[in-house]
Amino acid sequence: MRKTLHWRWIIAAVLALVAILMSLPGRAECSLSDITVKYMRAKFIDECKQSPCVHLKGAAVLTNNCAEPVGVQVTITAYDQSGARVAGQDWWLANHKNIPPGDYRYSMDYAIDYEPGMATVDLKPTRIKRWP
Repeated sequence: MRKTLHWRWIIAAVLALVAILMSLPGRAECSLSDITVKYMRAKFIDECKQSPCVHLKGAAVLTNNCAEPVGVQVTITAYDQSGARVAGQDWWLANHKNIPPGDYRYSMDYAIDYEPGMATVDLKPTRIKRWP
């Protein structure tokens, strides 16, 4: 009789643990495909009057389709007139902080140093990370 009672307690504890674990909120996984560039407009301009000072000026909107905030690293790539890659730069948006779900607007001003021959730029998310 004692042996049966012992197993009943074990079964009851396991069932209680399963019930507790099932009641915890699920943690939705977030993948790189959940991060999209909704809008980007940027161009190289020269606003100086005395000497050339060409720099990138523009803005972008990134959409976080994840259920919770996440850190996003993006790569900006510059191309010449023929479409050949000239330079690239990686950076973490929001300075190593998570961005909330939904649209996130940010400036692309000076995001990449100008080199002669740069004509266009492209932006794409390359990595995600959950910052504490």
